[in-house]
Amino acid sequence: TKGEGSQKGKTIKYYFLIIGILLIAVLCESAWLILKRIKREKKVYREKFFDKKQLEVVYQDSEWIYELLWREGNTVIRGKPDYVLRNRETGDLSIMDLKSGRASAYLSSGHKYQLAAYMLLVEEKYKQRPKEGIIHYLEDDREHRIENTDELREELLARVREIDRMKRVILAGGPLPHISHQEPKRCEFCEYNRRGRCPESLARGKMNNLDKSG
Repeated sequence: TKGEGSQKGKTIKYYFLIIGILLIAVLCESAWLILKRIKREKKVYREKFFDKKQLEVVYQDSEWIYELLWREGNTVIRGKPDYVLRNRETGDLSIMDLKSGRASAYLSSGHKYQLAAYMLLVEEKYKQRPKEGIIHYLEDDREHRIENTDELREELLARVREIDRMKRVILAGGPLPHISHQEPKRCEFCEYNRRGRCPESLARGKMNNLDKSG
C-alpha cells in the first residue's frame, strides 16, 4: 500500500543517514590520527633540528621526492628514509626513520636491516658513508641507534644476495623457502601469498584476490 511504501522509504533513508554518520566518524578519526602523527613529527623535527641548531636536513621524505637507489648487477635496493641529517660541526651524516609505535627493549632485526639499507642508499647517493642510523618512536619519544659498521654492511649485503639467489631459483620453477617467522601480517603483504603460491602462509585467503587479476 501507499502507507507501507512511504514507511519503507523512510526506513531506507534512516539507514543511509546512519551509514553516512558512521563514515563521517571514521573519516574524522582518521584525520585526527594523521594530525596527531604530524604534530609528533613536528615536535621531533623542532627539538632536534631547530632548537639545537646542530643538524642540517640533507634529505626529507615526501610524496613527491625521489627514491634513493643502490644497484649491484641485477640486484636493486630502493627506498626513502624519513631524514638524512648532517652534523654542522663534524660533517657526519646520519639516518633517522620515524615509527608511530613505542620502542621495544631492543632494536628489531627488521628495523636494524632497514637502517642498514638506508645507509647503503645514502652512501651511494652522497658518496659519503653515514655514521649511524636512528629509529625514533613517536609514541614514547624514544630512540634506538645503530653504528654503521663494516660487519653490519656485510650482513646486509649477504642477506640481499641470498634473497636475490632465492628469487632466481623460484623464477626458474624451484621451491619456495620455508617461512622464518610466525607473524601473519608479514604474510598478508608477501607477493607469494597474494598469488596463492605459498603453502606455509599464515594468512591464507587474505589478499588473494590479486591472484585472479594477475
